[in-house]
Amino acid sequence: MQLSELVSEVYIQTNRPDLVDKTSSAIRAATLLAHHSDFYNKDILETGIKFDTADYKQSLDTDIIPLYRKIKWIRKYDNAAQIAGDFLTILTPGELLDDYGCEKANIAYEAGQNLQMSSSTELEYLLLAAYVSPDVTSLNYNSWVADNFPFLIIHAAAAKVFQSIGNLEQAKAQKEDRNEQFVLFSSSSVATIGE
Repeated sequence: MQLSELVSEVYIQTNRPDLVDKTSSAIRAATLLAHHSDFYNKDILETGIKFDTADYKQSLDTDIIPLYRKIKWIRKYDNAAQIAGDFLTILTPGELLDDYGCEKANIAYEAGQNLQMSSSTELEYLLLAAYVSPDVTSLNYNSWVADNFPFLIIHAAAAKVFQSIGNLEQAKAQKEDRNEQFVLFSSSSVATIGE
């Protein structure tokens, strides 16, 4: 569903078309909450990266990945041969050293808003996959949850609207409807089937 359609549906649930800003804000918050309830394959963005120079250590500012949440994987890429290579192991900063106190190779980790990489070969090209948030701005609203499970967002947003105006009984009823929708959503969206 488009944002305008979600707004109309929330108005039906709340009977409060006068609460324009609260409704829009509640829909955006409910959308983000649904997407951030887990790491869903439908939230993965795959892209290629080219560094200015080849080096064994590279740093990538995650700001270049729109709506970045978390890295899924990083893979070396041989651009001349057009061949994808080895995956870098994603670690936490505390896992960088081996049992002998030496820095591990072919690894990547997040530090602040940067992805730090260390490779046994020079890195100039990479393939990467990252989990991204949906765009919930008014002009570019785009959510696969809204397309496939709109009533999860509608009931969650209606609950927020009712709660914001002090109608706790109606908020509770909408939360119960949201919870029913969430069961359907989570059982349908957690894993991709197939091999």
